[in-house]
Amino acid sequence: MIRCLALLVVGFVCTSAAHSTISVGSGGQLSLGEGRIDLAGGDLQIQGSVNLESGSIDAAGSVIIDGSLNGGAGEITAFGDWINSGSFNAGTSTVRLLDSVGGDTEIRGASNFHAL
Repeated sequence: MIRCLALLVVGFVCTSAAHSTISVGSGGQLSLGEGRIDLAGGDLQIQGSVNLESGSIDAAGSVIIDGSLNGGAGEITAFGDWINSGSFNAGTSTVRLLDSVGGDTEIRGASNFHAL
């Protein structure tokens, strides 16, 4: 179960007790503003458009980009793979790829990071 708490107009916070995968489908758009999403090990799958702005995505499993991810000034922390078959515009964002327990982290596709 995912619980979301609205924070005025500036963003939102989502937490989950179990793995949560977020899928942004083709034509869909997610803009975080100053919000934060904790995926608790679930994947971030992007076929549409995600704009981090100054928000953060924490504890993602893998980040799978088939659409577009605009990093803005945001942060992403992932424990799985970074798979980019779409477009990634880093802006001034920070991406942290941390080894999962007993596994390697793989970067696939062309990605230019501002801070990795």
